[in-house]
Amino acid sequence: MKFDRPIGAAADAKELEYVAALHQTSHSDEDGDWMDGSINDKDVRAFLMSRHGIKTSEEEVRKVIFSGLAGGEGEDDCIDIVEMVSILVIPLLLKVAKGNERKVATEFSSAEDFNAYMMLEDEREKLAPPPSIISDVLRNILIDAEESLSKPPKLTNNLIRHIFSAFDELGLITDDNLIEEMINGASGGNPDVVLDAETFARALTHDITLYNTDNETSASTHFDDVFKAKEPVASSQDNQDTEKKGLDTSAVSSANSTYTFPEIDFMADNFNSWEHVVIVWATLIISYVVYIFLNGKQSNLSPCDSDSFGCKITKSLVSWVQIMLQLVIMGTGVGSALSIGNKMQADTVYGPLVGLVAVAVFIFLPKFYEFDANVSSGDQDANIFSTNMEESYPGMARILIPLGVLLSLIQIKNIIAIVISNEKLSKNRFLARLFLGSNVQAEFRIKQAASYKVNQMISNAYTLHKEDEKSSRQTSVKKAFKTTTTEVSTQESALMNFTKISEKTEEIGGLIWAWKEVFTGSLQTKEGIWLHTRLIAGNMAQFIFIFVVLGYSIMVLGGIIKEVYTVQFSPCKSTFDYNSCYFPYSEVETYTGTGLCLDVELDGTTNENGGNACYDSFVPVGGSLGTNTCNMLNELKGIFYSTDKCTDVLSAADDQLNAQGFNVSDLHGCEKLLNLATIYGDGGSDIFNQTDIMTCTDYINNVTSAVESSFNASALSEYSLCMETPSHFLRSIDMCEIQVFQTTSVIKSYEKSYTDETEFCESVLSYCVPYFNNTGACLIGMRNLLPFQFEGVTCEDYPDINNILEYKDQITTLFPEKWMLQLSATLAIIVGFFGAFMTAAVYIPSAVHTLLKFRSGVIPSLRSKSFLAYRTNLEHVTLMIGAMFWGMIVTTLLMIIVVAGGVFFLVWQVSRPYVIDIIALVIGIAVTTIVKILLTMIVMKSSQAGFYRTKPLLSNVFCFALECWNLALTAGSVTARLAKFVVATSIYVGRIDTPVLAEDLLLNLDKFPVLFRKDLLATDAHHHPYIELLGTMYMMKLRHKGNFGKTSGSMWRLLFVVALMPWLKKYRIQDELNVEDEDLLKKIKEMSDVKKEVIEN
Repeated sequence: MKFDRPIGAAADAKELEYVAALHQTSHSDEDGDWMDGSINDKDVRAFLMSRHGIKTSEEEVRKVIFSGLAGGEGEDDCIDIVEMVSILVIPLLLKVAKGNERKVATEFSSAEDFNAYMMLEDEREKLAPPPSIISDVLRNILIDAEESLSKPPKLTNNLIRHIFSAFDELGLITDDNLIEEMINGASGGNPDVVLDAETFARALTHDITLYNTDNETSASTHFDDVFKAKEPVASSQDNQDTEKKGLDTSAVSSANSTYTFPEIDFMADNFNSWEHVVIVWATLIISYVVYIFLNGKQSNLSPCDSDSFGCKITKSLVSWVQIMLQLVIMGTGVGSALSIGNKMQADTVYGPLVGLVAVAVFIFLPKFYEFDANVSSGDQDANIFSTNMEESYPGMARILIPLGVLLSLIQIKNIIAIVISNEKLSKNRFLARLFLGSNVQAEFRIKQAASYKVNQMISNAYTLHKEDEKSSRQTSVKKAFKTTTTEVSTQESALMNFTKISEKTEEIGGLIWAWKEVFTGSLQTKEGIWLHTRLIAGNMAQFIFIFVVLGYSIMVLGGIIKEVYTVQFSPCKSTFDYNSCYFPYSEVETYTGTGLCLDVELDGTTNENGGNACYDSFVPVGGSLGTNTCNMLNELKGIFYSTDKCTDVLSAADDQLNAQGFNVSDLHGCEKLLNLATIYGDGGSDIFNQTDIMTCTDYINNVTSAVESSFNASALSEYSLCMETPSHFLRSIDMCEIQVFQTTSVIKSYEKSYTDETEFCESVLSYCVPYFNNTGACLIGMRNLLPFQFEGVTCEDYPDINNILEYKDQITTLFPEKWMLQLSATLAIIVGFFGAFMTAAVYIPSAVHTLLKFRSGVIPSLRSKSFLAYRTNLEHVTLMIGAMFWGMIVTTLLMIIVVAGGVFFLVWQVSRPYVIDIIALVIGIAVTTIVKILLTMIVMKSSQAGFYRTKPLLSNVFCFALECWNLALTAGSVTARLAKFVVATSIYVGRIDTPVLAEDLLLNLDKFPVLFRKDLLATDAHHHPYIELLGTMYMMKLRHKGNFGKTSGSMWRLLFVVALMPWLKKYRIQDELNVEDEDLLKKIKEMSDVKKEVIEN
């Protein structure tokens, strides 16, 4: 993951381009004005609304913000990169002008806070520019303006015009008002002031003293630093200037803010705590999986029942619309409610209190109060047999309780923070760590990063003005030829050094380096990288999947292997009737090795408690397994009754009863109720209405009396016999209405015609549905997931069972041994776990590296047309959490399948001969390939030099022979390439952070890496340290208007930046100069006359 990036001032210039590209919003590909890095009123207006919820107009941006920081208020005014840097250096210039005095220990509430402050200041001093930087920059300005350095020149209008001319600001030469303001700001009221270091420092800072540099060490937000800070007092000179110009001397008390629901602001992370958001997302995901997905309630609407193509489309449409509505309405409602209270600038406790209520309603209440949709719908029978989600998935449901507890604790912490107040918390580091939200603390670190990065940028630029030994000799030569001064500006040397350093790079990055930066905090305090909550939530979901789901997979696979190869017999015995069994075929017309039997009878073996021992060997089965089993038994019932004599007898009885005026539907309904009551026994007293049971009993007695009086003796005998058989109970019952049970140990089942211990046909039970006392419908022939479990000397007397055994002899050799499955499963799980862990572990480092590549220009931004695509369709970033989670699942499953399949193929006795053939083939190809490599090394070394041949004859013959040979070898190479693609896909399908397919393919099939970058860039556009600092200055202008950031001070700072970083002049955007302007020509002539007079004197 390591990469090479530019270093020093060259890297700083690339990052400034990147910041401009991030800040831009409305620039299109057609006009091309985005390439100059300009930031216009639309960009600033959009940023203030998106980041801080501050509502402004484009006119207000121009007249309030641009008029002081960008030098104008016209329709076409904008901030260029040079002006942007002149804004960014405001805190640094204030500290340099004040001498960067440190606070004393008495100003802190604890020794810990003071020590942390001193450590931070020590780190800053390593990069802070020297105190002489202002005088050194002034020296270059005066030299370029061809002023003598023998003594400081008097600050005059003409001197400033010369400086403008030297720095190509020719359009300002005629602006007398600006020049007067610049002199007034620098002079401090002294009409005879000279332009020395002190005057220059005052000129650079006279209009920005309202900015409090202590905010950099305060654990507060940028918004609070401006709009919730105490009203500062401007200098007396500033107040005088304000009164003279008639400006409003009252500061704006609050921002024109609009409510943005910051608790769910995942674009700018404007909420209080990212931990709160991650827990809410975990709650939503687990709630969906437990209450909807695993409980089979994603879609229960069926608009049609046919198997036509149109019906299938309709069902699919209705299903997905229902899922959409469930997730959108329920997810948004529940997620929003649980998020309330997670507000960064909260003033009241109402939000956290509402959040606590939401936790109780949406997390604790569903856990302790079971709610079933079937109850509310009035479908009593369906509710009787519904499977309780808590019983089927208790582990996942219980996870919601600790999540609810954590959310409650966070809300209580928010209440305490509001009561204490953010102002007190920001001054005490211990309380800040304990009660301030993680995002508030992150903003504090971003402020530190802004200070660190600006210091580093200025230090890098200042370093380029230093001369090495060779440059020093060249400067001495230039001084010898100078006629007007003996001093030489260092700007030329700085430009030359900048050109040299532009080619230099440093290696940075790596997986361990990135995580180290994250855990030490340097990632935010130095690099200023904000890890957005969407990325953290997705990454947390991945790690949860790794340790929970893969751990669960180990248990499941171990259980399956144990189930298949471990036999535990039950003391219970049973019998089946071959004539009541159906032995199904598979889809390929082969026996499945199982049978579905009605009227399977369990014996009366008692357990130690005196109950039926057979019941101890059964457990209920729910979900799709139970549904599939009962559907198969329903199919068997239909086949059985289609040939059963009782069907005709009972149908004739129904016709006779209908003729006598009885309602057969009521009769069958009563039979169903009484049969179910019989199955449940005493346990059904709380389920069934006893009045209904008594009514149905009387009704059945009346029907019986009618039958006895109207049927002849023969018909009555047949009717009575059929009514007394256990299978009669199946006549009115759907198998899926009765609980399906699975055996926990092997229950042997004998064909009921067996005579003794030696003459029998034996099988085993696996799944059963009881319907009368100890009688039920069961699946036989399967033991521990293995079919064909029939044995006994009389099995050959039953045609279907005999055929199954003959087919079993043919396929027995296919069954793998236990160690083969264990080895395949073990290696697959190990590789799957390692691959999943590495995939999850690489996401945050990948995000860090991607942002660093953008910032350093390794990935182009400002002048790249492809960068424009990142600003569009930002709604696609909402796919990221789901893509990260499901991508992890898919890539893990693919790796497990590929590894397990590969290992199993190597060790399985059926495929082993093919493996031996493949190994022999590979060895043969490998040996010949090695021979080819050795020959190639010898021949090509003696006949080739770069792209040229030293022995064309030998080279031509050898290459032609290789081409013939490669006709066969490339078949294997292509196959190997396909295998590599399969392996690479299984590894990288879960990596949405990196492109798997080339970006210039005919079809752009993989859009996830693009949306990953969009998400990173959208977050950096809100939280890049430079943009945050720019935003603070925008808000300072909105609050203090003309009292902060005047055009005169901005122009002095612009000259400082251009003199210090002359390579930025290419980004300067200026109005087109009219060389025929009479006023301009007049001013130039005056400057020339004054200069000539100075030379003559």
